[in-house]
Amino acid sequence: MNVPVFVLITNLLWSQITISEVMFDLEGSDSPNEFVEIYNYSDEDIVFQNWVLIDNHSTDELIPDGFTILPSNRYAVILEGDYDGFYDDDFPEDILLIHVDDLSIGNGLGNSQDSLFLIDSTGVIISEMGWNSSIKSGYSLEKIVLDFDNTENNWKQSQDTLGTPGKTNSVASFTIDVEIDSVYIESMSIVPLQDFDLTIRLKNEGILVASTEVFINSKLIENIDIEPNQSQLITFHEYGQPSGTYSYFIEAITENDYVPENDTSTFNFHIQYESGDILINEIMYAPFSGEPEWVEIINQTNTDIKLNNWKISDEDDWNPTESTITFLLEPGDFAVISGEPMDNFLVQIDFPSLNNSGDYIFLFDPAGKIIDEVNFEDTWGGSSGFSLERISHFMDANNSQNWGTCIDISGSTPFLENSIFVTALHQQGTVSISPNPFSPDGDGFEDETIVLYQLPFSNAYLRMILYDPTGREIVTLANGSVFTNEGTIRWDGQTNQHYTIRMGQYLLYVEATDRQTGKAWKSIERIIVAKK
Repeated sequence: MNVPVFVLITNLLWSQITISEVMFDLEGSDSPNEFVEIYNYSDEDIVFQNWVLIDNHSTDELIPDGFTILPSNRYAVILEGDYDGFYDDDFPEDILLIHVDDLSIGNGLGNSQDSLFLIDSTGVIISEMGWNSSIKSGYSLEKIVLDFDNTENNWKQSQDTLGTPGKTNSVASFTIDVEIDSVYIESMSIVPLQDFDLTIRLKNEGILVASTEVFINSKLIENIDIEPNQSQLITFHEYGQPSGTYSYFIEAITENDYVPENDTSTFNFHIQYESGDILINEIMYAPFSGEPEWVEIINQTNTDIKLNNWKISDEDDWNPTESTITFLLEPGDFAVISGEPMDNFLVQIDFPSLNNSGDYIFLFDPAGKIIDEVNFEDTWGGSSGFSLERISHFMDANNSQNWGTCIDISGSTPFLENSIFVTALHQQGTVSISPNPFSPDGDGFEDETIVLYQLPFSNAYLRMILYDPTGREIVTLANGSVFTNEGTIRWDGQTNQHYTIRMGQYLLYVEATDRQTGKAWKSIERIIVAKK
């Protein structure tokens, strides 16, 4: 913990004794066990007689316990006059003790603010320091480098409870600390193949100049010197990358760095995907009781896409997902996302609750960009255990004519092509019949004909009825059920009464009615039944 320290005047260059540790805030009562430690860092023994210690409010005469010389490279501890032996078990055997001439050091050292002056017999200030912020009770304030000035960053809360009176300070090695303060990219959104700059802010929390090597993904990118208590910005230029999530492992390697925990950082960032790279393909918003709601998506690109941190939401304000999804979606493949574990569904913990009357569904990529969105209504289809399926991928997702109720007998087609899916819409409907003529005589050759239809609607009610030349209905091939815009119907020459049709010419009436608009398209074709 760094504690702000102020210096009232500059230490004299020839001063060789320094205040090195102060205990001003013990747990419970501070008296009678506050202490001040001093240290002779010179190569000479120094006479120690008639010195005084002053705080902000009072002056104490210092009375050495049985010595008049403070030897070179030795500590001495100044104790209160009524010291009760609290530290005796921790003192080194050859400890030098000094007592003040009354019960307390100063008038009792301030727990949040005070200052100290060590003055020799001639009235010269030998060492002085101060503090203006509290530290954790039971810990001392220690000087890091004893022969450096008493500047703010040369003092630190002790690592050991009760401090280290008479011994080497616990923070003595805390001279260099370069930390990765922050890593960022200026642009909030990066599009595919866009160049960008990655900025790393390093800060030297130590008291010595630090020579630091900076690595990104084990590659050296910079070697810099950072002054004490200063910051340094490093800019790394990165060339454009495809859509996806990228990770940089950053290391700031500094010799003798005393806090290695803050020397590394992992920075993840996202390059946006293109709108439509993944599409919302099927929605189960009104499942049977006990079944989960879900949304199916499909990868429309020709590359794998990691679904980590993708998100389904019913709000257009993106927030980082709480999803546990980790999945690789291959080109053309489907994934089903739900709030509940089931089969091979991907679980998104904060999956939204979908309204049965209609809802907005947004698909966000990890960068927070909306890749697809659907504002559906219940009139579009679905409900009562049947899913709402997308008819085509080339039409707008918010076109009601591009959605319809699943016509599969199971009610939905998760992980499969939609039951009403079409690859293209035809400008005009067509009907072709092959073979025509055909001969349903049971000999295994051309016993049936195939009617191939292509409708001008994505989703329609289809009727297909065969009439004889007198206008009498012979057989119904399609009775008004829902069909996609293209397909085939096979006919084996049997009538509605299951008789084999006679030779001759017949008329095939085809009528398709668009489910969304009610528009109709009709066609009449000729089928010939003949001998082979």
